[in-house]
Amino acid sequence: MEADVFYPFNASYTVATPNAVVSPTAMNVLYQGIENPIDISVPGVGSDKLVVTMTNGDIKPGKVKNSKTNENYRGEFIASPTTVGQNALINVSANIDGKQMKLPSFEFRVRSLPNPIAKFAGLTDGNVDKNVALAQQGVQAVLENFEFDLVYTVTEFTVSVNDKGFDKEASSKSNKLTTEQIALIQSLTRGKKLIFTGIKATGPDKKTRDLPAVILKIN
Repeated sequence: MEADVFYPFNASYTVATPNAVVSPTAMNVLYQGIENPIDISVPGVGSDKLVVTMTNGDIKPGKVKNSKTNENYRGEFIASPTTVGQNALINVSANIDGKQMKLPSFEFRVRSLPNPIAKFAGLTDGNVDKNVALAQQGVQAVLENFEFDLVYTVTEFTVSVNDKGFDKEASSKSNKLTTEQIALIQSLTRGKKLIFTGIKATGPDKKTRDLPAVILKIN
């Protein structure tokens, strides 16, 4: 039976400090007035062992639902910043081997939600067939080229036309065309302008926004 042979050696190793990974899951910044989905993870540590706090706002465990698809965004936390223009810090500590360890903070900019644009028959300007105009139910507020799916609703608008040399207008206190507004559109002939002004809309942050006019010409 051969005897065991021992070889001396020297070796070194590094113990890495756990780090948190914090990222917004639907945008590059945090937006005031809505719930922002946040994904927070610490390798090897369950989310139930994380303690998360936030400056310039509140953060809590939970899911954010996409208002258009009705599916949840990725992320186990909801951040609600307070003041626009003031950065928010998300602080994370984790229970590791029975000890509470504070991890590096993460800083995010806080912005207001952008304004949507108003559209009628899918248009902001240009020409529209009269029958297409008459088939519409109202004016829409659309947020384009934005990472977060948000719903805006028009709350009022005015239709203006020039009929036989006279300027006429009628207002709606919703996003729907009124009977009077439909009658104004019906009175238009080819080449006449159909103008939507005084368009106001609200979004998830409940703020009222004034939107630019929509100016169309009847084909």
